[in-house]
Amino acid sequence: MKTENVDNIPLSTDYTDFCGHYQVLQLEDEGKTVFEVPILLRNYLDKNQNVNIRLLTDGSWDMVGKTTTSIIPPFGSTVMKFFFKQVSYNGIEELNLFLKNENNEKLVRIQGINYKEVFIPSFIGESRE
Repeated sequence: MKTENVDNIPLSTDYTDFCGHYQVLQLEDEGKTVFEVPILLRNYLDKNQNVNIRLLTDGSWDMVGKTTTSIIPPFGSTVMKFFFKQVSYNGIEELNLFLKNENNEKLVRIQGINYKEVFIPSFIGESRE
C-alpha cells in the first residue's frame, strides 16, 4: 500500500473554524487501479457543521460510494472515505472535489495521484532469468 501527500484544507481566512486533511492510497481492485482518499474533517466551532463533498471532475473520474454528506458535532471530527477510479484519460487528469460547509465553499485539488506500475509476474528479478 502506498501513501501519498497529506494536505491541509482550511476553509476560513480569519481563523480556523474548520479544516481537513487527506491521504491518497493506491489500491488494486480486479487488476484496476483505485485510489482511496480518506478525508479527516475537524470542526472547531461550538455548533454542528453540515459538510457536503462532491466530485467536480466527473467526466474523467468515477467516485465509488456516494456518501457525500456528514454532520460534524461541535469540536468534533469525522473521516469520510472515498474511492476513485479514472474512467477517461482524455481531458482533465486532475482529481478535483467541491467541499461545502455552513459558511464556506472550497475547491479541493487532490494531489498525489501517481500511478505505480505493477507487473505480474515481476518484470525483473531472479524468477525472470
